[in-house]
Amino acid sequence: VDFTSSKKGMMEEAVRVLGPLNPDVYIFVSAAAVYDVSANPQNPLQESDAVRPADPTLKESYSEHNVFGDNMLGSEEALVASGLPYVILRCGDLIGPRDTTLRWWQYQVWTEHFDLIGAGFPVPSDYEHLPFSLTYGDDVGKAVVSVINKGVVNEIYNIAMEKTFTLPHYLLELCVYFGNGESCWADYTATVDNEAKVKVFSIAML
Repeated sequence: VDFTSSKKGMMEEAVRVLGPLNPDVYIFVSAAAVYDVSANPQNPLQESDAVRPADPTLKESYSEHNVFGDNMLGSEEALVASGLPYVILRCGDLIGPRDTTLRWWQYQVWTEHFDLIGAGFPVPSDYEHLPFSLTYGDDVGKAVVSVINKGVVNEIYNIAMEKTFTLPHYLLELCVYFGNGESCWADYTATVDNEAKVKVFSIAML
């Protein structure tokens, strides 16, 4: 099970070393960011959508726009080309226990201690309406176990919650859940700081 080969060269080295061992399956935990460098992703995303543009200029432009997605798709391509039996699990933004980025933990702390902080959430305007997918970390572990138990090979799966979020909507869900048993709401009429391009969503307890 490979959680770390985030670049094509890393994957090529991994399959070079592991190939002679003839593994039953090579499970690679990838990312939904591969669709950001794909030619024509659908809505909802389908696993078959992760195909690079045929136009070299467009392909380069997409790769420069999302280096992480470009690298992850390169890793996937190297694994598939290796000939090893594989399963690729594409995840959205991971959330839940053992998330070492602390990105969601910071929002949770802000929500639980809003009365002490006394300020709303700062949301960059570029992300205000940007949809994203979330994947619960423990679900990835369950998917790995399922792949092994069922003997699945040469397949690719998207692993994510059925619901998509924008950052303000995610924060609203967080407020409702951690609002001491009461509902919260986000004030979407807050003004935008044009210089910093940040909107502050004030949280009010009802």
